[in-house]
Amino acid sequence: MNILATVCFVLALLGGTGVIAGVLWALFAHSLWGHPAGPPPGLTPEEVRAWYAEHERGEHRAAMSWEDIRRALQEHRWVDVWPVLLILLGMTFVLIFLPLGVLIGTDAWMSGVLGLIVGGLFLWRVQRVLRR
Repeated sequence: MNILATVCFVLALLGGTGVIAGVLWALFAHSLWGHPAGPPPGLTPEEVRAWYAEHERGEHRAAMSWEDIRRALQEHRWVDVWPVLLILLGMTFVLIFLPLGVLIGTDAWMSGVLGLIVGGLFLWRVQRVLRR
């Protein structure tokens, strides 16, 4: 296996790690604070507990929608959506570099080409949903 294929596989591994980290953060933060990014930044532990108690009494909001993500990205509120961005960036790395590594480093070139096509379609669709 050549060096370029190894680099592609390492980048795909880093992307997969990012996906796992983003999903775990979003799940834990959503279950603890009701929001995938957690409580507002810059609060002391006492303020976080008060913020949580206030939001616990209120209506439970549904999980973050695509519209919420689009609005946060347009307003440059990266902190509100960073777990989602970590998941999307990790998926991008996996969907590009894993099939590229298979294409370059193995004899299964057809699987690599098919993986690149499927990954490109997926990324194109996510891009269209976010730009809507």
